[in-house]
Amino acid sequence: RKEAAALALAPPKRVHPCTVAFLNNMALNNAEHIRLLRQFQRRHPDDFFLNLALAGHLWVRGQGTPGQIDEAKGFFRAALAVRPDNSFVLSDLGRLLSQGPQTGDEGIATLERAVQIKPANHRAYRYLGEAHSKMGRLDEAAAAYRNAIRAKPTVGFYYLNLGDVLMRMQAWDDAISVFTEGIRNSSNSTELYFKLGLAYK
Repeated sequence: RKEAAALALAPPKRVHPCTVAFLNNMALNNAEHIRLLRQFQRRHPDDFFLNLALAGHLWVRGQGTPGQIDEAKGFFRAALAVRPDNSFVLSDLGRLLSQGPQTGDEGIATLERAVQIKPANHRAYRYLGEAHSKMGRLDEAAAAYRNAIRAKPTVGFYYLNLGDVLMRMQAWDDAISVFTEGIRNSSNSTELYFKLGLAYK
């Protein structure tokens, strides 16, 4: 904690703002991390890594309140202002936006931009699938999960999600094929076997 305080109080020219990325290894709770990151960010408001770290702590690690979620969106956007074509930051912002009742379409548009920039970004396809599924757009959700599988065919979770969507569409044979393919291609297949049994029923 003393080292963290010293870093925060050091003159800006003596501490590279990316140093904060390594502070996660220190024995600080999430509130202390956020406080320290804010101190750095006030000195370096345009630093990509600081804004990204703050967004992550406010959203993912903190399971943030609505106010913190709005702040997290702002820090993701600040990071993107520095690196506008960063597909992975776009995918995180898109996922966050797609979870909001008023920002679902904006989230989908952000995720689509992420995969346009980097077609192999399987996480963005997963988040697209989740967003479309939440909005009842099952055809679009299935297409997104298929793209996720094409980009990363060893992730069993993608087969589970695609199969679940296909079962909601009552496409039982397709769901059986997807679960079977997932069992063959992924290492974690316990739940896939369970879902396969449900599809046969």
